[in-house]
Amino acid sequence: MAGWIGMMRVRRLAVGESNAKSKLTKQMVLEIRSTPMRFGVMAKLSKKYSVSHETIRKVLSLKTWKHLTTAAEQLTIESL
Repeated sequence: MAGWIGMMRVRRLAVGESNAKSKLTKQMVLEIRSTPMRFGVMAKLSKKYSVSHETIRKVLSLKTWKHLTTAAEQLTIESL
């Protein structure tokens, strides 16, 4: 565990597309975040990008792909 924490401190972990397990690209994430959210949209997005509903939710809630946040999104996160 200490090794993993040490890697996080110096940002050696791969983020975004450079992570070998990533199924999404930067462009896909930006498209997901720019899509207006309405009933059923998350299911359609998960099918379109062949990822789980949970993956789409995490992208939208900025739990993942945080490094792609805009200034407006950062302000929203900080106000929560």
